[in-house]
Amino acid sequence: MPATPENVSGRFPAVLGIGVFDAVHIGHRKIVAEATVLAGKSGAIPVAVTFSPHPRSVVSGKPPAILVPEDVRMKRLLAAGASGVAVVRFTREVAELPAEEFLDRLAECELFETRGICVGSRWRFGKGGYGDSKILTRWCAKRGVSFCPVSEEMLDERIISSTEIRTAMACGEIDSARTMLGGNPMLFGEVVHGYAAGAREMNTPTANLDVRYGVIPPDGVYTAATTIFGKRYPVALDIGRAPTFRRNNSKSVVEAHIVGFSGDIYGHALELEIIRRLRDEKMFSSIDELKWQIAQDIAAATEDAKK
Repeated sequence: MPATPENVSGRFPAVLGIGVFDAVHIGHRKIVAEATVLAGKSGAIPVAVTFSPHPRSVVSGKPPAILVPEDVRMKRLLAAGASGVAVVRFTREVAELPAEEFLDRLAECELFETRGICVGSRWRFGKGGYGDSKILTRWCAKRGVSFCPVSEEMLDERIISSTEIRTAMACGEIDSARTMLGGNPMLFGEVVHGYAAGAREMNTPTANLDVRYGVIPPDGVYTAATTIFGKRYPVALDIGRAPTFRRNNSKSVVEAHIVGFSGDIYGHALELEIIRRLRDEKMFSSIDELKWQIAQDIAAATEDAKK
């Protein structure tokens, strides 16, 4: 089932850290860390096993907002300590496998010999979500495979999960999302043409982002940062309807003023790290008042990006 892991080749002894790993938050990294420790004790290689597409998109037909692209997920898993990443292509057939059969197929993989398994203690798998730590304990004991259920990470009595991160972002709780992620929450998308009001009226051109991954927080002005051609830039980020210029616009847009950058990036992928919320959107009584406020927003973004 899995695709070829990165950085490894041939059939090798492996300890598997298994999960969807959307965004690779601090709970996910704990699983990978435990797999790395267990692998070191058994002379094996730690491999993160993840799924694509998101299982919920197959099981329910309603995928959640995916927090990061697949290539970013791979990089983060490797950075967390995995020596390789194996991707299970999640299909209807895989979704219908009973829990034990799913584990049997994983163990039969030609890429690695399973020496150990690490999962979140509440992780469910197999048809109907029947598989749990009890089934894994029995299955591993029968095959002489080490099993390590990893306790969940908590924040304010809540279990840290991708669902909690999505909720935090949707509610504008940037600090909570950052704590759970272990880093700034991000938006990923493509730069598209917008109204050009920022460049035309304000001399502050913006990159309009068609967001493909991540959860857009509530309307408002945020400090952010982005990296273009290897250089990190501060960003004054406006999410909303720009009421001063577009009074009849009912659709929120994501506009990033990239401080200190000039160049044509239309059609390019852009990644935004959201740092904090500055203020609500508002309608200004004059262009001069708006210009003054934008200058304050840019100053705040420049300072935040240094941290």
